[in-house]
Amino acid sequence: MEGRDSQFLKGVFSCRRPSLVFGYKERRLFMRVDFLDQEYYGNFRFTVDLDTGSETSCHHLTVWVAEKANIDSVPLSKFTSEQLFLALIEPQKSRLHAQLEEEKAACREPFDEEIEHLKSSFRDTQGKEQHIPANVKRQIRALQDQKKKSEKRLEKDFARRELFILDRQCFDSTVLQEENPLFEEDYFLRTFYFDEANHWDIDDFCRNFALDPAYQQEVLSGKARWAERNELFHQNLTGMIVIKNATLTGKQAYDDHLCELFTWIDRHIDEIRARDDIMDIILPGN
Repeated sequence: MEGRDSQFLKGVFSCRRPSLVFGYKERRLFMRVDFLDQEYYGNFRFTVDLDTGSETSCHHLTVWVAEKANIDSVPLSKFTSEQLFLALIEPQKSRLHAQLEEEKAACREPFDEEIEHLKSSFRDTQGKEQHIPANVKRQIRALQDQKKKSEKRLEKDFARRELFILDRQCFDSTVLQEENPLFEEDYFLRTFYFDEANHWDIDDFCRNFALDPAYQQEVLSGKARWAERNELFHQNLTGMIVIKNATLTGKQAYDDHLCELFTWIDRHIDEIRARDDIMDIILPGN
C-alpha cells in the first residue's frame, strides 16, 4: 500500500465517479420502503433495520438473525390446524382429515339451508333465479360470513380436541420444524455500508448464511473478508472524521469522507489482512 499518507484526502479521490449514495431524506424514504423488512431462509429469520443514531447515519443497514426454536420445546398449540395436518402421518392423517370434513359439512348445513330458503322465494317455476332485493342479498352475505366464521371456530376447536393431544410420534418432525413459528432471540449478524446496503446484496448474504453451512461458520467466526473490513472501518471512523477533520462542515462533506474511508479500506483490505497487526493499523488521514 504505497503512498498511504495525507494524499488519501488530497488526491486519491479527487476524481470521483458519480456517487451512488442517496441524499439523506431520499435514502431514508427508499430504505423504509424497500429494505426495512424481514426475510426467511431455512431455519432463520433475518431482520433488517436502520440505526439513524450511528456515525454513518442513513448510509448503513444492520442485519439481525434469529434461529427457529428447537421443535421439541414448541407446544403443538402454537401451530395452526393446517400446519399440523401437513406434518401428520398416516393413518391418523386420513382418519382425522375425514372426521374434520364431516364436522365442517355439518357446520355448514344450517347456513346453506337458510341461504337456499331465502333464494327459493325468488325463482320461477323452471327454477331460474329472479331478481333478488338488496335487503335479501345483505342477509345472504351475512349468513355466508357467519358460515366462514363458524368453520374457523370449528377448526380451532377440532385442533384443540383432536390434534393438540396427539403424541409427537404422530407427526413428521422435519415438517414440524419447517412450519415452526417460534424463533430464538435475535442477535447481530452484519452491517452493510453505502453502495452495498441494497436489497440484492443483503438478500444474497442472508440466503448464503442460511443455506451454506461453510459460509455460515465463516461469518460466525468473524473471519469473512467483509467482517475484518467493517471492523477496521468502524475503528478508524471517529479518528478520521471527527478528530482530525473537525473542520468539515455540512452533511454532504461528512458523508463524502465516510464513503472515501470505507472505499479505501475495501480496496486495500486484502493487503491489510496479511498483516498481524490488522486491528492496530491507523489509516491515512488519522
